[in-house]
Amino acid sequence: MEYESRKHWLPTQASILSISIFAVLFVALFIGSCNTTPNKDAVKYAKLIDSITSDLNIYYVDLQAIDDDKIYHLQSEITKYKSETEFVENENIQSSLETADRFLSTFSHEKTLCLQDIKLNMKQLQETKNDASAMTVAVEGNQLQLQNMKQFDDAKFKAEYLINRYHAQELLIETLTIAKNKKVE
Repeated sequence: MEYESRKHWLPTQASILSISIFAVLFVALFIGSCNTTPNKDAVKYAKLIDSITSDLNIYYVDLQAIDDDKIYHLQSEITKYKSETEFVENENIQSSLETADRFLSTFSHEKTLCLQDIKLNMKQLQETKNDASAMTVAVEGNQLQLQNMKQFDDAKFKAEYLINRYHAQELLIETLTIAKNKKVE
């Protein structure tokens, strides 16, 4: 009887194998969980993505700040100064006003396209950051390079161009206003 009760408690080959597998899995899991230090390149990569996203977001906000009311007001000022007697005979001023008018006539459309492009780029950056398998890191001179860095630069340059051109048209109107007020005095 004693032999029969001991027989059930002795390990069999199947139980030894399952215990071994469990032990190996436990050790692998333990070692894997201990190695939680992030890859330095991945951290730099994430910071680079955050930096690019932040830059794009600044341009996005700046472009959105130029609403249709501001554009319409500037266009009406340009139209007004085209027919001002003080400026009608000045070819340089008329040329500048004509260029400003052409730019502002397409500005809303260009702004919309640029905002969509920036939004798409920010979405792609976020997806790249979230999807570790999509990360492609190349270390060159301690700087990380994204594969398609040019597309992000293009979006920033286009936004910067549109913003600067818009502000140049505002400056033109401001300058003409000051010039007109000085002639009146």
